[in-house]
Amino acid sequence: MTFRVINCLLITYTLQEFDGEQEARPIHVDYPTLKEGHENPEFVLWDMGKWDYGEQLHELWAALYAFEGKHGRSPIPRNAGDVELLRQELRGKATIAEDLLKNFSYQARGNLVAVASVVGGIASQEAMKIITHHMTPLKQFMYLDHIEALPAPGTGYDADKLTETNCVPRNSRWNPCGKNSL
Repeated sequence: MTFRVINCLLITYTLQEFDGEQEARPIHVDYPTLKEGHENPEFVLWDMGKWDYGEQLHELWAALYAFEGKHGRSPIPRNAGDVELLRQELRGKATIAEDLLKNFSYQARGNLVAVASVVGGIASQEAMKIITHHMTPLKQFMYLDHIEALPAPGTGYDADKLTETNCVPRNSRWNPCGKNSL
């Protein structure tokens, strides 16, 4: 099969002309149950540099929920004992990097307004997709990872120098990330 280029100057089109029609076809989407989704998860890739973080974060969140169910609290920041308790709750479905496990345990009680607003915006967008039937909502798990926002080792805010007593909430006015911050 050969192709040849025709002289386009001989063809006249007006702005309103087109050669086809757009046809919207309904799409039927099946969603697995929550239990099936947890057993065989699919992930939205949030950060292209972290291909395997979806499985690791899925495993860590499942372990955190099991930890909270068993102990009635989240892991204490900078507490090595709670890191080990969280490790015991891992199901073994993914290999978890040691530094990710520690950071996840250390930050499990944190709640940043900026991250919560991003999650709220995404959740409301997905709800609008479901309500309006305008676009197809996500059917995968989506984990946001902001680990790069933590201070790097060797900086003036070196997190390795923090202790459990440094991370105790002080109820000061500089600790505003909560329900009364606005």
